[in-house]
Amino acid sequence: MSHRTVRGADRLAGRVTDGTTTVDTRIPASRVNVADVIDNHPIGSLQMATFAICLLCLIMDGFDVQALGYVAPAIVRDWNVASAALGPVFGAGNFGVLVGALGFSVLADRVGRRPVLIAATLFFSAMTLLTARAGSVQQLLALRFISGIGLGGIIPNATALVGEYSPRRSRVTLTMAITVGFTAGAAIGGFVAAVLIPAFGWRSVFYFGGAIPIAIALAMIIWLPESLQFMVLSGAPRRRIARWLVRIDPSAPIDTSVEFIVPEEKRTGAPVAHLFREGRAAVTVLFWIVNF
Repeated sequence: MSHRTVRGADRLAGRVTDGTTTVDTRIPASRVNVADVIDNHPIGSLQMATFAICLLCLIMDGFDVQALGYVAPAIVRDWNVASAALGPVFGAGNFGVLVGALGFSVLADRVGRRPVLIAATLFFSAMTLLTARAGSVQQLLALRFISGIGLGGIIPNATALVGEYSPRRSRVTLTMAITVGFTAGAAIGGFVAAVLIPAFGWRSVFYFGGAIPIAIALAMIIWLPESLQFMVLSGAPRRRIARWLVRIDPSAPIDTSVEFIVPEEKRTGAPVAHLFREGRAAVTVLFWIVNF
């Protein structure tokens, strides 16, 4: 009479040993759709922290993008240059934002949204601080272009990360709300400049705009999660995915038999038309209004 013994490690691997023969009895892994977990649970502390951090980042993004407009009159007086001399500086900054939006979006698809957001935030923070040390129009132009690259990487990745952690029922609302952060930051900049420039000079506006994002980047490092969808699609370790998934659903199965999935949807029609489907029309229109 023989005995069949199933060891814990062998059970997880799907192997049963009877002493001389190993038989593969592997059962297909159960699947957990991470998008369904997000959609079927209320917004919790993880999503609220993600929203808050990304909102703060967008506020400072808007502040720094518009900062030059608020300090330009003071620069003209300080450097004794014509107002028209700053025209190319504004253009260089906006072109840098375009380059950054395209470049960081592509990079995020390869390495993830979290590291890109942290890197872009630290990058534009450092460049904004250096902008405060500019001594000529040429230096200012170069620094605003380089700063713009970092600033351009914030909006697409912050809004995407918030959207990916939002339940479908709240996705439009939260995406619209975070988009307003950019405009709010631009508006706040006017009030901040009105206080700082008379007391400390125009350079203080850039010191302020460069220092605050450092604190935001530290908050990202500590509390900001990576996109669950990205982790699944990129083959991240199961324990890394589970670490964030249980923050949304503490009862989510995370044992070694579970396979995390993200279903890929096949869409038909013109790509631009997708911007107006599945509740995205309002967000699309608002995005265009805010940015153009």
